[in-house]
Amino acid sequence: MVRALKQLWNSPTFTTWANVFVQTANVVIIIPLVWKQWGTLDLGVFMAITAISRFGYLFSDRLAIAFSMLVSCVDAGYHDLSPRESIQPQSDEAAARVGQSRDEVLFGRVYSTLGSLLLILSLVIGLTVSIIGYVSIQRLAVAPEQLSTESVLAFFISMATVGLRINLFRYDIVLQGLNKIAVLARWNAIFNLVSSLLCLGVAAFGFSILMWAIVFNGMIIASCLRNVLLARLVTEGQVSRLPLFGWDKEVIDAVWAPTWKGLIGHVSFVATEQAATLAAPFFLASREAISLSVYLRFLSMVGPIAQVPFTSQIPTMTRLIAAKNLSGLQRLVVKRILIASGLVVVGGWMIGVGLPWIPMILGKADFHTISPAIWGLFVFLVLQDRFSILCTATLEAGNKVTVYWERLGCVIASAILFPWMCARYGITGAIVSLYLPRVLLVSLQPVCLLADYIHLPLGQLVGRAWVPPVSAHLACWVGCSLLIPMVTGGVSGSTSTPAVRAGVVAEPMVTLSGVVLPMMMAGGPKSSRAIDPAAIPPLTKELTR
Repeated sequence: MVRALKQLWNSPTFTTWANVFVQTANVVIIIPLVWKQWGTLDLGVFMAITAISRFGYLFSDRLAIAFSMLVSCVDAGYHDLSPRESIQPQSDEAAARVGQSRDEVLFGRVYSTLGSLLLILSLVIGLTVSIIGYVSIQRLAVAPEQLSTESVLAFFISMATVGLRINLFRYDIVLQGLNKIAVLARWNAIFNLVSSLLCLGVAAFGFSILMWAIVFNGMIIASCLRNVLLARLVTEGQVSRLPLFGWDKEVIDAVWAPTWKGLIGHVSFVATEQAATLAAPFFLASREAISLSVYLRFLSMVGPIAQVPFTSQIPTMTRLIAAKNLSGLQRLVVKRILIASGLVVVGGWMIGVGLPWIPMILGKADFHTISPAIWGLFVFLVLQDRFSILCTATLEAGNKVTVYWERLGCVIASAILFPWMCARYGITGAIVSLYLPRVLLVSLQPVCLLADYIHLPLGQLVGRAWVPPVSAHLACWVGCSLLIPMVTGGVSGSTSTPAVRAGVVAEPMVTLSGVVLPMMMAGGPKSSRAIDPAAIPPLTKELTR
C-alpha cells in the first residue's frame, strides 16, 4: 500500500490529474455559487475575466511548449536544436546510449533567451488583454452604470496578474523540460486547492467580486514565487547563477518556426472559445451570451482533463523521438491517445447530463439549456477535434509543427460563420460554428502524418485509438437522446411539455453525416436579438422560454 501511494505521489499522470481535477471542481462549484450570490451580470464579468486570462496565456503557453522541448533535449545531452522532421528506426539498445549528460552552456543560453522573450510578451499581452477585455465587459451591461466599480477593479487586477505570471513563467518551463512534471503538478494541486477553498469562502459568505479577484490573483502570484524556489531546488541553484536575460540567435531560430506555426494551431482550438465568449455580447442577447460562456467554459474543460494521460508523457515522447526509439514511442502514443479520447467521451457526457440540472436547482429561468440530441453533436465535434490535436501534439513533441495553415483557415471560417450562426440559431449555431470547420478541414491529415511519423500503419492507428471511443460516444448519444427526456420529464429542454418529451426540441435536428446539416437549410430558433416576439408561434414560445 505504501509503495502504491508513493508511486501515485511521484506519478506525472496522477499528480497532473489531481491538479486538473482541483481546478475543474473549483469551476463546477464556484460558477453556481457566484451565479446565486452575485447575480447574472457579475457572473458574466467573472466568465469574461477567466476567458480573457486564458486568452492571454495562450501565447506564453505556446512558447512554453517549444522551449520545454528544447530544455528536454538539452537535459538529455543533445546538442542539435533543430526540429525532428522524421525518425529513422533504431534499436532500443542503441537509443539508450544516445545523450547522457546536460550541456550546461547550452542550457544557460536557452534560459536567458527565454527570459527576454517572456518579458516582452508580458508587457504586450498585459496591455492588449486589458483593452480587449474592458470593451467586452462593457457590452455585458445594458447600461454602463450597471457595471460596478468593484467589477472593473477586479478585472484590471486580474489583467495585471496575467502580465506578471507570463514574466515568471520561465520557471514552470524549466521544471517541465527537466521532466519534473510530478513535482510541479503536485504543488500546483496543493496551491489550487487552497485557492479554491478561499475563493469558495469569499463567494459563500457574500463578499464581492473584488475580494474574489484579490484572493484568487494573490494565490497565483504565490504559486509563481513557489515555482522560483522549486526551480532553484531542482537545478541545485543553477538558475540563480544564470543571466536572467539574453539573446541567442541559434535558440531563437530553433523556436521561431515551431512557435509561430504552433501558435496558429493553438489559436484555432483554444483562442476561438475565448474570443467567442468575448464576442458573444455583440451578437447575442445578454442572457444568451452569458449562457454561451458557461457552455464553452465547461466544454473547454473536457480537453485538458482528458489529455492529462497524454500531456504528462510529452517529455518522455520528446526523449524517445530524440533517441529514435520507435517501438517505445508507438506503444506510448497509441495507448495515451486511446485513453485521452475515451475520457473526452466520458467527460462530455457527464457535463451534458449534469449541466441542465444546475439552473433548475438554482431556480434560474433565464438560462438556455440544450437537448441531449444536440449535445451529442457537440461532443462528437469536440472528440474529433481533440483526436486531431493529440496527433499533432505527438508531432510537436519533436518540434515538427504541421497543418497550421489549415487551422488558420478554420479560424477564418469560424469568424465568418459565428455572427450569422448566432443570429440564426443562437447558442447552438455559435458552438457549431466554432467546432465544425475544424472537423471538416483538419481531421484526417494529422492522423495520416502521425502514422507515417511513427512508422505505424494507418489502419492500426485508427482501429486501436479512434474506433473504440467513437463507438462508445455513439452508444451514449443514442441512449441519452432516448432515455433522458423520459427520465427527467424534459429537464434538458426549457420546459416539460408533452411536445418536448415526444422529442420536439427547440434546436433544429442535426444528422451525423458530417456534411449533411439540415439545420443549415431549415429555419431554426434564432437569437433573441433577431426574434420578433409577436411572430413566434405559441409552441415555439414554450420551447424557447
